[in-house]
Amino acid sequence: MKTKFEGLYKSGLILTILGAALTIALIAIIASIFIATGASTNVDWYVDLAVMTYLWLITFVVILVPCLLIIVFSSISLKRQSPYQTIPIAVLSIIFGNIVGMIGAILMLCAPQDQANAPPAQPTIESNTN
Repeated sequence: MKTKFEGLYKSGLILTILGAALTIALIAIIASIFIATGASTNVDWYVDLAVMTYLWLITFVVILVPCLLIIVFSSISLKRQSPYQTIPIAVLSIIFGNIVGMIGAILMLCAPQDQANAPPAQPTIESNTN
């Protein structure tokens, strides 16, 4: 029998990890291509290389940090099998992940909530008819 963790939430976590990893790999490949083409030019290559390196370094850090947070939070949630970090993972994945991460975040948000996380039920008021 499947638990509630093994359904949409676990699939969403796996997709967010995959989306973040693909985003990091894509940015690294694009950055290395631009740095390699900047180094191969003959006109002031050191200025162009420095500017491109700084721009790509800033871009890489701005995208790298949230993607690493997505991977760390998702891995912790998978290891502990606890959906306590659903909202931060989903928001980071929607903003910084690629389409795979967005789909994973939507699956996580659509997963049924665990009863332990639900707010306590309001007590009913019963009239005393004695």
